[in-house]
Order: sequence, then structure tokens, then C-alpha cells
Amino acid sequence: MVTQEIVGECEMRESVKIRSIILLSIILLSSMLIIVGAQASDLGNVHGTVVDENGSPLSDVKVTGYSSTGSFDSTDYTDGDGYFRLALYKGRNEIYLEKEGYVTGHYSITLPHSVLYTDDYQDPVKMGEIILEQNLGLTTSVLSRVVTPGETASFSFTVSVDDEPEEIEFHVNSPEGWDTRVLDSSSEIRTIMLNSGSVSLTLEVYVPETAVETETVSLTVVGTLNSTLRFTILPYQILDRDIQMASTYPYVSEELGRTISFPLTISNEGEADETVDLLGAVPEGWTTRFITSGGTEVLSLFLESGDSETLTLEVVPPEDASVGEYLVKAQAVSDEGILRDYIDLRLRLSEAEGEVKVLSSYTDVTVEAGNLFENPLTIWNKGDEDELFLITVMSVPAGWETAFKSGDIEISSLLVPAGSSAGLTFEVTPPEDSEEGSYNLIVFLESESGRVTDTLILGVDIREATSDVEIVSTFTDLTVKAGSVIKYPLRISNKGKKDDQLRMKVVSAPLNWDAVFTSDGNTVSSFYIAAGDYLSLNLEVDPPSNVETGEYSIVIQAESKDGTLSDEIELSATVTGAYEVELTLSTLYTTITIGDSVEFTVEVTNMGHSPLTSLYLDAAVPDDWDVTSTPSQVASLDPRESARFTIVTETPTDTVAGDYLITVQALSDQAESAEADLRVTAKASTSWGFIGIGLALVILIGLVVAFTRFKRR
Repeated sequence: MVTQEIVGECEMRESVKIRSIILLSIILLSSMLIIVGAQASDLGNVHGTVVDENGSPLSDVKVTGYSSTGSFDSTDYTDGDGYFRLALYKGRNEIYLEKEGYVTGHYSITLPHSVLYTDDYQDPVKMGEIILEQNLGLTTSVLSRVVTPGETASFSFTVSVDDEPEEIEFHVNSPEGWDTRVLDSSSEIRTIMLNSGSVSLTLEVYVPETAVETETVSLTVVGTLNSTLRFTILPYQILDRDIQMASTYPYVSEELGRTISFPLTISNEGEADETVDLLGAVPEGWTTRFITSGGTEVLSLFLESGDSETLTLEVVPPEDASVGEYLVKAQAVSDEGILRDYIDLRLRLSEAEGEVKVLSSYTDVTVEAGNLFENPLTIWNKGDEDELFLITVMSVPAGWETAFKSGDIEISSLLVPAGSSAGLTFEVTPPEDSEEGSYNLIVFLESESGRVTDTLILGVDIREATSDVEIVSTFTDLTVKAGSVIKYPLRISNKGKKDDQLRMKVVSAPLNWDAVFTSDGNTVSSFYIAAGDYLSLNLEVDPPSNVETGEYSIVIQAESKDGTLSDEIELSATVTGAYEVELTLSTLYTTITIGDSVEFTVEVTNMGHSPLTSLYLDAAVPDDWDVTSTPSQVASLDPRESARFTIVTETPTDTVAGDYLITVQALSDQAESAEADLRVTAKASTSWGFIGIGLALVILIGLVVAFTRFKRR
């Protein structure tokens, strides 16, 4: 009995202990939840990926975040994929990226949310791919030269240091028998100490007389990190450089699956007009095409002496193209197959990031306070499914007006098919009282499911308004064919604080060019415009029909009625040739006696708006027929003018009687006409008929005489 009481008492004590432990655990857990809740209300996440200039991930990059007050928030190091993720306090933060051998990166961001998410795709700020540049830089403006064997080629290059001082060594790798050296302004050098800034040096390469093939010379600078330039040298005994090719962007980077565009300028520096074929040398499976500003594909190009033409070389890699660097050659070749000039273009293909990308041509702009700024955006759905994307703007300064538009319709979401892109306009209007300075806007893109997101940081610098009247043209430099009307879309803005009447006028234009301002088909010379409003007009310019090819300038002006406010803008037009040839035969049918000649005339008319050069006729005749054309060639034929040719065709005496075709076509350096046919009926000579009749009479007389003699017997 006593034992049972003792056991019961022990069980009661154990029960009390268990209850105490449970109660204490509940209290501790509640405290932790309170702490976590407090953190969640103050912190938010930001993440990104750090890569080098070649797009390769950088590991062990120190990423440090500071609040707007300058206090330390948190730090992290990138992993093997260059990825980092920080928890920062909401509001404005400064992020610094540091790694030995690289320039320290500094970025300002604003965290609009204050929630710590488990999954990074929910983070309110995604910085995307961040490029960290090397502290040691190596640049050059020329990567390829054509050199006569036995001569020395010179390549100027610049070595620069941004942050920490560098002791730099130079190493050159060249083919056997090629001599190289690195020079400063006075002598050959091998090592330099560069504290800050840049220094310009020269690489000299001697090309031996036996060189015949294209070779590559590599220049490597060795400091904390290495950087390399590769120069291409093409040994040529003779290379006519009257035709010259150049590009403002000879080295570009693009993601896999995208078309790469290189702007090209092709000039004729010689004294004679030239026609060249355009060729693109690319890796197997790649395609190229040369296109004009209007989207027309060009296979050959005619350039008058002193003229130049701007084209775009589009390069399309195959779907199975790999990440890496590639070389593309653009070549100009004469009709005889002689290389007139070429240019080496380099491109780097990198992995596509994520499944959606929001892109802008302008990530840093300067605008006047109170002015509307329109930023074109492209939404690229790189996934395998159609997606509905929601688009918002975060971190908007107080009083700023923003809107996303497609045409005139304001939107907040758009459907983008898989593998396609869609364009829209991001409109931003800072208030007139905005203080001068730099501001950041964050465009946030998110799929309807919330699993696909991207962000774009736009920098806006506000400056003080300088004019109350402004003319803006979407296209200030257009290329058109001769005979076409040129249209410039204009936007006339009244940025003042009062309504006004503005007058439009053409300050200067080429002789005999007609220029008028139109709106909805009506001619406009002046108009009333409210303060802060704008009006869209078109400037329609009609050059004369005989305009010569070349570049022209038009200056227009918008002026207030009292003349106190005005603005003007210069517009450019490049006129290219417009060619059309028409051929007319004097007859479409004729007869000819075998052994004689047939003569007919051909009238050739220049129906285009540009002169034709080296005009001649090509006549296809039956075998063994001789054909001549007078004149044999016309040097030049002006627009709407005609030239008359005389064609003489002689037939051999053994020609078989029957019908034959003579096909005639007019050709020039710029264009060719349609073919025209002349049907010729060849007949035997009538003299053979008379000879036959004479022989028949002789035989008949002989028979009569013989018959008479035999009858008498």
C-alpha cells in the first residue's frame, strides 16, 4: 500500500515536470516567432549573378550591402556559378562587388518589399547578370591589317588600370619567322609599372617575304590577371584599296538564338565608279545577308566615285551553335573575282538568361524636368510556353508619372508567345519642380503564375529645362531611292507655361526640293498649341525627279508667333539610285532571204530616276548568224531619256528555210530590261526559181527538136 502511494507521488511529479517543459517550449517558440516576424517586416532579398567580360561566372566575389545611412547590412560571396543572395533592409541600399584583379562594382538599388522569401524567384529585386570588369584593360581600334610581305605592320593599343597599381609584362605569340616587338614613344619595352590611368603603345610585326596565308599574332599583358588581343594579318602582294569597308561595332556580344547585326559602311575612294559583290564568310551552318535601312537584301553594290553606303550585315547562327567567340568576314569582290577589301568582325555568343528578359535600348537617359520621355522596351519570352506577363514599375520618385503603352493604349499586362518578343513604350514624366540629379526606376516583369520574373534598372538624370519649344523627330537620317517622297515624323512640344501659336518653316533645303508640313493629309504652316501639350506632324520632302545620289541636309524651325521662342532641327537624307530600263523593238516580225542580212532598230528608255552607265544590247541569235550593234555601248543615259541602237544580222547561205527567233535585252551597270523577241522567217532566194525555169525550157526545146528529127525518118 505504501509502495503504491510512493509510485503515485512519483508519477505526479513527472507529470508536473513534463507540463513545465512544454510550457517553457511554447514560450521560447513564441519569442522566436516574434523575432522572425520583426525581421520579416524590415528585410527583403536581392540576388544576382556576377560574370567577367567574357560572360564566365566569377566565384568568391565579395558582395557587401550598406543601407542609405552608410551602415553595414550584410555580406556574401558568390558561389561557383557567380550567384549571390543578400538580405537587406527595405529602402535604398548600396551594393559593392569586390575581387582582386577586378574593378570594384557599385550599384544603388531600392527594396520596395520587406519580406524574406524562401525561394529566390520571389525576391523583389533581381539584379540579373552583373559584369565585373578587369582592373587591367587592353584595347585597340584595329584588329586586322593587309600587309605586303617584307613590310612591317603596326598596331596601336592602350593599356589601362582603373583601381590598384599593376606591374605589367608583355608577351607576344607569333608565327615562326615573324619578328615582333612592343614599343613606347622611344624604344622597345618588356615591363611597365602603371599606377592609374592608361598608356598608349605600339605592337610592330614584321611580315616575312615568304608569307602567303592569313596569320594571327597574340599580344598578352600579364598583371594580377591576364588580358589578350589577337591581331589578324593578311599578306597580299597587290590589293586595290579604292573600295574600303568599316564598322563602328566590329566586336559584339549576343545571347544564343538571337540574330547579330553589324553596321557596315562601304566607300569608293577611287576616281572611277565601281560595282562590287558583297560576301559574308561565316562558320559552316551560319547564314548572312546584307540589308539596307529599308530592309532590302543587297547582293551587289554600285558606288560612284567618292560615294559611300551604309548597310547592316545580319548574321544568323544555327540553333545548335555553342557558347564562344567566332570570326565573321565581310568581303567586297569585283566582277572579276578580285578581293577589293574586307573586314574582320568578331562576335561572342553567351547563354540565354532565364526564360524572360526585359530589354531597353536606353538604360541611362538625361531628360528635362516636366518633359515626357518615351523609352522603348522589348519583352522576350525565351521559354517553351506562351506567357501572360504583368509589368509594373517600382521605386518611383514622388510626383513622377509613369505608364506602359502599346500604341495609344495603356497596359499593365501583355501576352507573349513562346520564343517571341513584344514591344511596348515606357512613358515617364518627371514633375516640373523635380530637383536636378540622378534617379533610378525599376521595371518589374512577372508571369501570371509568378514563377518567371525579370527586372530592369533605368537611370534617369534630371536637368533644368532649356527651351519652351522643342522639335523631336523619330528618324533624323533616312535613306530613300531617287523619285521617292521622304517623310519625317515630327513631334512639336510646347514646354512653356502658357498657350502659344507656333509657325513651322523650312530654314534650308537643297535646290528645287519641295518640303511641306502635313497633319492627317492637310498642309500645315502654323497651329495653336496648349502649354505642356504637343502635336504630331509629318515633314514631306519631294526631291526633283533628276536628283543625284548622295547625302542632303534639311533644316526646319518651329517659332512662336512673336518670335521670342524657337527651336530648329537638322534632318539628313541619303538618296540612292532608282533604276528601271525599258526596251522597244521597231518590229516584232520580219522576213529575210537566206544569205542576206536583216536590219531593225531598238529603242532603250531609262524609266528610273538615276542615270544608267555602260548601257549596251545583248542579242541572242541562231548558231552561225553574225550580229552587230550600232552603237556598241552608250556611256551614260539620263532618267527619262532614250537611246536608239541599230541591229544588223546576217544569215549564212546554208541556212535552212524556216522561222527563227532573235532575243534582245538591254543591260547596264545598274539594271537590265526584260527580254524582247523578233521572229524572222528565212526564205530561199527567188533567183534559183528563174534558173530552174530556164533549165526546164532548155530541156523542153531539146525534146521538141529530137522528136521532129525522128519523125522525119
